[in-house]
Amino acid sequence: MNACVLCVLRVSHAFRACVLLVMTLAMSACSTPPQQPQQTLPPPNHAYQVAQLERPDGNAAYVTCSDCPAPTRKTLPGAGKPPAVQAPRIAQQQPPPPKTPMPPAPRSFTSLVQFDLNSAKLTAQARAQIDAWAAVLRLSTRLQVAGFTDDLGGPRLNAKLSEARGVAVLSALRERLDVGRTAPAMTSTGRPLCCYITDNRGEANRKANRRAVVQITVPDAPDLDRALHGLAANAALHEVGSRPAAAAGDSHTHSIKP
Repeated sequence: MNACVLCVLRVSHAFRACVLLVMTLAMSACSTPPQQPQQTLPPPNHAYQVAQLERPDGNAAYVTCSDCPAPTRKTLPGAGKPPAVQAPRIAQQQPPPPKTPMPPAPRSFTSLVQFDLNSAKLTAQARAQIDAWAAVLRLSTRLQVAGFTDDLGGPRLNAKLSEARGVAVLSALRERLDVGRTAPAMTSTGRPLCCYITDNRGEANRKANRRAVVQITVPDAPDLDRALHGLAANAALHEVGSRPAAAAGDSHTHSIKP
């Protein structure tokens, strides 16, 4: 009886020891991390790299390597390329139409034709003076003549005399124009008992007031300069607005009003 009890006790102790061993092994298996595969380290003085490896259990592990696999690039199409630089669009502008050059402004010249007392007949000096203007007259586009008198005589006589002097000078100017050429615009007026150059004290002053004022308008051209240079001193034409015209005492005649 005692032998049986002793045998049972031994078996019980052995069973308990087996159970404890199994439990110990099971716990150690859970707490011990899985061993990583043996890796071969690169030789010294080598640049280490890190790569991501897939483990059998599906987890990822990061290891050092000397010949790491090329990573898979996850990029969108066209990513990583510098954006194309587009040249700015320049609006095509139409060139402006060529400007038509403006013709030069015409030039105007003036001079005086003197008359004898109570006469509208051209003197020899007056005819020679008008003859000298022929080259300029052929280039003209407008001729204006105004006749004047001194203060002697009545208004009716001086009115007829001033008009006759203007007509006489304009007729002489027309005779010097080329035949067949387009005639310039021509006008003549009479201005009696007014617009004196000087006072009428003495015959010399009254003679200066017995006159016709001629104004010639000519387009600016090289031919005009040549014609002006050929004029004699006693047939000079003074340009309107220039200093020679004012010095000649013609400034009183430039502002004649009809």
